[in-house]
Amino acid sequence: MNERDVSNFSEKCRTRPDLKSMAATVRVEHRIVFAGAAEKGRHGRTLWVMILLQKMTEGRSMHQHDMPCQERWGFVQVYTGNGKGKTTAALGIALRAAATNRHVAMVAFDKGGNDYSERAIIAERIPEIEIFATGLDRIDRGTGRFRFGVTGEDRTEGERGLRLVERLFAERRHEIIILDEINIATTLGILEEPDVLRVLETRPSDIELILTGREAPRSFLALADLISEIHPVAHYFSRGTIARKGIDY
Repeated sequence: MNERDVSNFSEKCRTRPDLKSMAATVRVEHRIVFAGAAEKGRHGRTLWVMILLQKMTEGRSMHQHDMPCQERWGFVQVYTGNGKGKTTAALGIALRAAATNRHVAMVAFDKGGNDYSERAIIAERIPEIEIFATGLDRIDRGTGRFRFGVTGEDRTEGERGLRLVERLFAERRHEIIILDEINIATTLGILEEPDVLRVLETRPSDIELILTGREAPRSFLALADLISEIHPVAHYFSRGTIARKGIDY
């Protein structure tokens, strides 16, 4: 695409209300780049038009549901990266949704055990949020050490979690479904990527889906309407601070 092509296409966009105000999120060279009609300058405009062309060639519709002024449910959000805050972000969305009387389900992958403080308070006081925990407890209660690696039992638990997701999609009781740590569970081999994609294809289009965990597979990113990549700029763990109950778990 040359600058003339960009100019011509940009001019056409000005006559299309469904394109004129649209903002898009793309992943370029492993960075998250936000581009939209509000951007100024040749580089911003070029990137914006390239995104629109990419969406059109992929067959993605750009009608009213893609316009930022319209409320629509059923987006796919991905929170990934090596920084702290992915599950925390998803829990924040769950709390905000519960405050508006919407129902949320969280299926936690590879998170067995009772070391998650939010679960008890949610079960006791926030009926709009349901948490389904899967996975073995990776903390050895005798030594306090964390168990690394993936076993057959880990994979069995992962499959159980995937069946839960399938059931929740079919029941349609929740406006939001969070698949906590499904990204890294898939990358590590606890889940088979084709199996996960097959289940995700059964999601009703009006259910908001949130995927968390580091190292999100490219196939998951390709499904996403929103991607946040959290980078560890600084962390008190590096100074020897231990995980604190009520803050870190």
